[in-house]
Amino acid sequence: MLVKNISVVFALGLLVTGCASDYGPKETGGTLLGAVGGALIGSQFGGGTGQVVGAAVGTAAGALAGNYIGKSMDRSDRQEALRYREYQNSTYYERDPYNNKYDRYPY
Repeated sequence: MLVKNISVVFALGLLVTGCASDYGPKETGGTLLGAVGGALIGSQFGGGTGQVVGAAVGTAAGALAGNYIGKSMDRSDRQEALRYREYQNSTYYERDPYNNKYDRYPY
């Protein structure tokens, strides 16, 4: 019975997560892992219907925490990609006719 209840809560969490379209990969993964971890931890508290309530609260809290952490990681990745692109745009390549290689020089 407990596994069935946790499965239902987890499935509802997946449905809610699937509604958004602008999530980054780490944000989505963080939300899902947080929801699963929160459900497992929350289900350890209480007994009977209290376990189901604990799993539901744990799922919500874990999903929110995982979402926040994943969003922060995605934001960091985007900033790093922008810095890398700026670095690539701030250099030019010149072919060395003697060794047939390209050398990179800053502007």
